[in-house]
Amino acid sequence: MARVSDLQLILTWDADVYSRFWLVEEYLPEILQAEVDLPTLPYVTTRLTVREILVVPVPWDCTDGFCAAYWRRPEMYLDAGVRGAISGIARCDHDIVRRAMTRLEHDLHDGTWDRRHRRLGERDEADWGYRLVVAMGSRGTLRKPRQARIG
Repeated sequence: MARVSDLQLILTWDADVYSRFWLVEEYLPEILQAEVDLPTLPYVTTRLTVREILVVPVPWDCTDGFCAAYWRRPEMYLDAGVRGAISGIARCDHDIVRRAMTRLEHDLHDGTWDRRHRRLGERDEADWGYRLVVAMGSRGTLRKPRQARIG
C-alpha cells in the first residue's frame, strides 16, 4: 500500500484490547491464536507513517457481522450461520467452538452471562479494539488513539 498510494486508511485491531472482549476472554481465547498471522495494530503502525489512529467503537445494534458485532446480543453467537461468517471463529477448531458455545448457552440460560455483563446493557457502543489507521507512505510514529465516529 505504501508504494501505490499517498494516503492509506487501514482498519485493523489492537489485540490487547480485543483480548478483553468477553467472547474472546471467557469463551474462545483461541480466536487470538487463530488470527495470529493477520496484521494487527503494531504490525501496521511499524510499517507506515502514521498520521492518526482512531478508535472505532462498535454500536450495540451493529449488523455488519464481524466478531464483536454482537457484543450486547450474545445469543447471536449460538447461531452456526452467524459464527460461520466470523473469520476468527471459523478458523478455530470446531470441537473447541462447540464446547464454548455450549458453555455460553448454559450461561445465558442460567443467568450467569447476565450477572457478569449486565452493565453492557447500559451502553450504546463499546471499544473492542478496532482501529482505523490514517497513514502516509512508509514507516512512521504512533499517535495516541482517539475515537472515530461512524454513522
